[in-house]
Amino acid sequence: MSSEAMSTMQTTPACDGEPPAWYGKIPGAGDFVNHRLSHELAGWWERWLQQGMAAMRQRGDDELARYYTVAPVWNFLIPAGAGAQCVQPGCLAPSCDRVGRYYPVIATLPMRTADYWSALPDAADAFYWQVGSALLDAIRHARAPVQLEQALAKVRLVPGAAAGSAWFGGAGDGPGERDWRGGARDAARESDAGWAIGGAGDIDGAGVRGAGDEGDRGDRGDRGDRGEAGGMSGVGAADGGDARNGALAQPMPSPPATPAWPGLSQYFDPHGATSFWWTNRADGSPLRTHAHTGAPDSRLFLRLFGGVQHGV
Repeated sequence: MSSEAMSTMQTTPACDGEPPAWYGKIPGAGDFVNHRLSHELAGWWERWLQQGMAAMRQRGDDELARYYTVAPVWNFLIPAGAGAQCVQPGCLAPSCDRVGRYYPVIATLPMRTADYWSALPDAADAFYWQVGSALLDAIRHARAPVQLEQALAKVRLVPGAAAGSAWFGGAGDGPGERDWRGGARDAARESDAGWAIGGAGDIDGAGVRGAGDEGDRGDRGDRGDRGEAGGMSGVGAADGGDARNGALAQPMPSPPATPAWPGLSQYFDPHGATSFWWTNRADGSPLRTHAHTGAPDSRLFLRLFGGVQHGV
């Protein structure tokens, strides 16, 4: 795995007040970037992400441009039994590198099952919001790796953390002050890659499946043509316009007032094999959720980023 910045974290994951580790591609870097993620865990993520990207390409030439580029940021809570031998709360976002080569970026806080506490899902709303917002800001503004690292270094998730704590940065540190939808378009323009994350038209979900059920809460309907969705595709991509100076500039959404997945702390098993995925909503996307049993596979990737999420 090539990398602009590689570091080797201890092989035994731990939490203990550490900031999230992160790995993948961002528009402000020319290749893979890894901060604090162990070689073993980075390899675990890489195998799934490469498998998922290959599965998307096999579905057709337009699968990436039509669905991946407008997919939302996803929160996840992955148990140790899903293959990585550690519990992982974090966020996964569709992204690309400086020249527009598509590849996601993940931020995760790996911890031993012994370090997991049962109230973590109830206390983690602010953690997820801060991590998702930092990833969005890095993607949409083509931040350098050091800038994303500085944003994530301020985030903590520890026992007793307040669920409603605010963004940890000072004035101007948070995403969305000037451009909440513009973004990696400028960094990817050389490859003519239309780019957006999230966007209007997702169908909100209702109802929740029981623990262990593999299925969705929501995920109904198709948005049709993604060429106009999300901000970068179809707006300024061809004519060189800048969304930051146009109608797409808008304030950052407020954090949701209610938990995304009520009761998750009661049925998440840190030793089990069922992972939980739900939209971050910092990008304005409505709530969608999904439960997956077993190791992450191409079917899950297509559910999160491909046409499968829209019934295609």
